[in-house]
Amino acid sequence: MKPEVSVIIVTYNSEKDIRSCLESVFKERDHVSQEVIVLDNNSSDQTTSIVREEFPEVKLIIPNTNLGFAGGNNQAA
Repeated sequence: MKPEVSVIIVTYNSEKDIRSCLESVFKERDHVSQEVIVLDNNSSDQTTSIVREEFPEVKLIIPNTNLGFAGGNNQAA
């Protein structure tokens, strides 16, 4: 039986890093049953567009405000 894993990524203006981050998470997905959740903390760059367009299997959460790292993790969980 495959283990189940939830991966939570909290972002803020992370367009330069989110693509490689998600690619590395999905690289090993054949070995793990997983869900990937990205909570974006009110970015003003293209982070959310990259997630939506290139990684449609990711659950994207966009709160109306920046929750900070801890708050973002709590909301995503």
